[in-house]
Amino acid sequence: MKLHAGFVQKLFFFAAPLLAGSVISVSPSQAVTLAFSEGQAIFSNFNTSPLSTDTNTNTNALAISGNGDVATFADATAFFNVTPPLIQNTSVTQVEGESGEYFGLAQSLAEAVGRFWVEDVFTFNFLVNLNLAVAVDDPVTESASALGAITFLLFDSTNLNNPTLLDQFTLTGSLDALGNRFTPVASASSDNILFSLFQDGQSGDTFAFSQTFAEGVYSRHFNRPTFVTLVEAKVNQATAEAVPEPSTILAIAVGGTVGIGLKLRRKPNH
Repeated sequence: MKLHAGFVQKLFFFAAPLLAGSVISVSPSQAVTLAFSEGQAIFSNFNTSPLSTDTNTNTNALAISGNGDVATFADATAFFNVTPPLIQNTSVTQVEGESGEYFGLAQSLAEAVGRFWVEDVFTFNFLVNLNLAVAVDDPVTESASALGAITFLLFDSTNLNNPTLLDQFTLTGSLDALGNRFTPVASASSDNILFSLFQDGQSGDTFAFSQTFAEGVYSRHFNRPTFVTLVEAKVNQATAEAVPEPSTILAIAVGGTVGIGLKLRRKPNH
């Protein structure tokens, strides 16, 4: 039986950018304004195999340029192996801008869903990674921001028409190159989720980056045989813009002299 993963997108598709290792070396001396993100997840050591699986990816990239240069990139992959059970997925977003007026936005989503028959206990290990980085060349006219979220939820889905949320884990974070920075945080809804958090980061007047890893174990005992549904999802967004005169770039967009790049991609169901 196939499960529809898209309902998670409706609940969780808010901005969420995450950073790749090549960007962690960014410094305020670089001349390019940048927002970059990367999120990764690995789920392994399941004590039972899924009855059904589903994956979904979705990306969107938008570039609006006046007399400046802007490049956007978004990518997502999702994989759910049945035997042995293994979830691996990644989502990446990046925006780079330079000179003049521009606006860039990149969004990415990766989901994995599995339905299991549990006799008495359900266990697995998980490792998630959330990275964020932003930098601006001219703090007067340019801005860059990145947001990110990784979550997994476990439902009692014995009644598919009325699933019950049992447990949830969430890792979230956001960065703004010129302030409003907050350290990524992780939370678990119950003692069924045990995890360790590892963090590193750096910031200056016009740049910031953070790296966060969460490693843990999920284990829940059931009083009776139960159908359960595991949903893992991550969402990413990166934004950069330069608007010396806010009204000018709006006029450019309305006038039709704008270049817009859009990419949408969905991964076929397994």
